[in-house]
Amino acid sequence: MKMRNILGSVAVIAVVATLGYVGTSAYFSDTETSKDNVFTTGTIDIAVDGTNPWAMRTPYKLEDMKPGYVDNVKFTIKNVGDNSANVWKKISVTDRDNNPVSEPECQAEGGTWTPDVNAQPYLGTCSNNTAQTNLEEVVLYGLNVKVKDANGTQVWEQVVYSGDVTLANAYSTATEKGLYLGMLPAGWTMDVEQSYKMSTDAGNEYQGDTIKFDIALYAEQLTNTVRLENKNPSNWQWVLSDGYYADLTYGVKESKFGYSLSGKAPLANTSYTLLFYTETWTVPAYTANTHNVVLGTTTSGADGTVTMSGSVDLGYNLSQMKVWLVPSSYVDSSGKITDWTMRNFLFETGLIDYYDADL
Repeated sequence: MKMRNILGSVAVIAVVATLGYVGTSAYFSDTETSKDNVFTTGTIDIAVDGTNPWAMRTPYKLEDMKPGYVDNVKFTIKNVGDNSANVWKKISVTDRDNNPVSEPECQAEGGTWTPDVNAQPYLGTCSNNTAQTNLEEVVLYGLNVKVKDANGTQVWEQVVYSGDVTLANAYSTATEKGLYLGMLPAGWTMDVEQSYKMSTDAGNEYQGDTIKFDIALYAEQLTNTVRLENKNPSNWQWVLSDGYYADLTYGVKESKFGYSLSGKAPLANTSYTLLFYTETWTVPAYTANTHNVVLGTTTSGADGTVTMSGSVDLGYNLSQMKVWLVPSSYVDSSGKITDWTMRNFLFETGLIDYYDADL
């Protein structure tokens, strides 16, 4: 019995000794260290008319407006951050005023006018009228956006509204962020030109009325979606309410340019080609478009529905790129566009950037 305990103890000592040997043994090895690696976040920041934050000495005032009168508001946004950014513009009505009420306005609003020779300057009072305070519904709105590079050269332009839609309707279609103005690269500027015209259909019920509104600009980092819309060829205005559009989703920074597209094209049962249109604003009359990059093709359904997806290993970055959906019969084998019936196109509503993660 004692001998068995002694042998067991010897065995335990041997195991412990072996473990200790393993723990102190040396093996061939090598260690390499990459030092001082950095993870840095970018900045998104915009300035307006040279001020940041936006500091106006006096608010915009569009005064003494009458049916047919037009006034303009223009400001310039500069991307002072170090990343490209998408930009939106939002108008919010903050106050409405229907006073003072004149005799013609009182009558137009179905009220009763009581003359008073001692009341100046309107010589009377109005009662039982239904005040019309929706002035934004009789203001026709125009919005044009021009993007310029760091040297002041115009690179891109879009007519969002050409002055034939009311201010109320223009912003009824806006997202919570506002109306999308486009993509603004770092160091570049965006001229935002607006026109406000009082409709000639505005009646006397709008005499003496006032609305106050705020203008808010919102800049956001590039995300993975850009909308393509068709345009009216007579005025280059986006056609935002006819149901023809496509949303392109893509990876902003990936090893390959992977994308998916869905929407509704102007032509049904038609082959469409998705491509990068690489020519700059300075190319005249669409004469040089031989370097377009074809991403893929698809055929629209009986109702114009289009869906497609794909992945292209570009091997380079894209900067301020235009992306279009074009009837395939308009594109030759080299990617050149040969037919410019633009009512059948879908154009980018903002330039896109893509960063190849392998570079």
